[in-house]
Amino acid sequence: MKIVIVGAGKIGSSLASELANEDHDITVVEKDKEKIKLLSETLDVMALCGKGERGIDACRIRKYALGVENACCSNVFFSETVRKRTYPA
Repeated sequence: MKIVIVGAGKIGSSLASELANEDHDITVVEKDKEKIKLLSETLDVMALCGKGERGIDACRIRKYALGVENACCSNVFFSETVRKRTYPA
């Protein structure tokens, strides 16, 4: 599966690790450059530095999108924006 994960904290990193180990095609978007560097050095994932908007752009070629940032409102915004761009009314 092709999956985008926005947020590389404990949950996002764990999800990325598990899914990458199952041979899924994972893109992780995170605004913290150090977390991105660590992910790209330790996991077989595409790691992009930026805010959720980069994740929205990456979703155009991905099947699933997961918002797992610290801020609940960011996750809701990301999910709703992806849904509207993927399934316009």
